[in-house]
Amino acid sequence: MRATTCGASSPTFSAVRDGVSVPQFSAISVDDVIRSTRQLMDKSSAADPLPTYILKQVIDLLAPFVAELVNRSLAAGRFSSSFKVASITPVLKKRGLNPVNASF
Repeated sequence: MRATTCGASSPTFSAVRDGVSVPQFSAISVDDVIRSTRQLMDKSSAADPLPTYILKQVIDLLAPFVAELVNRSLAAGRFSSSFKVASITPVLKKRGLNPVNASF
């Protein structure tokens, strides 16, 4: 995959102008955070600092802080750089495919 895309140009992004914010959104509540967290599957990612099954056990304590963080971030239109990182792991879905060759 890497060899196939190594010559591709880098992605481009438009800068957000100063003063731009999300003008309208529905603030999330502590109950929203608790309900959403309890619906998560118990899977975790290597990027998760806290495994999901532990988060579910302590969400009642953390939910007020998470709700406040999300609401302030949305109101300001600013997000931590750690929220902008993704970890992508390609998975072969058909048996017998060559994991080295990304062509179809």
